[in-house]
Amino acid sequence: MQSENVSNLTARLPPANLLGYIVGLFLLLFSVVCNASVTLSKEDKLKAAYLLNFTQFIEWPVVGENQSLSSIRICVEESAEFISFLSDMAKGPRFKKREPKVESLIWDTASRCDLMYLTSLKNVDLVDLTNVVIVVNSRDTYFPGATIVFYEDEKKLRFEIDLNCVYSLEVNFSSQLLKLAKIRK
Repeated sequence: MQSENVSNLTARLPPANLLGYIVGLFLLLFSVVCNASVTLSKEDKLKAAYLLNFTQFIEWPVVGENQSLSSIRICVEESAEFISFLSDMAKGPRFKKREPKVESLIWDTASRCDLMYLTSLKNVDLVDLTNVVIVVNSRDTYFPGATIVFYEDEKKLRFEIDLNCVYSLEVNFSSQLLKLAKIRK
């Protein structure tokens, strides 16, 4: 009786090559997921979170009366991994129901940016920067008109805001955001 139960059990098990295939597929998928998250540094992930959160504390002008801003475009010069991470965060539960929606795009393919994140100065002069809040990744990346600059202080990521740049744009910065930043005049 017991030997009959064992043979019924082994008859229901998948063949060894199918089981090996399933395990191999699982390992391959697991390594791809792990590799995607490993390629971005903790600092880059934190900067992506900051960029997304900045959109909650900056108000952009609306074109025309009785219209609402349908989306905020964050244009990024960074890698595809950075854009993918930023897009995934924007689709997450915290921002999913948020209006306006946040889109992340490669900056040189975007027709109009609301917030632009720069890590270098490659061909930036080809993009219309009217009322674009420009964020640079460090004080080492100098860009005239940079509104927000990331910097490190005591091993913590911080940001500073240039008030002269803010005043030159047709955007409103929340006082809450200004309280968190180092202010540059």
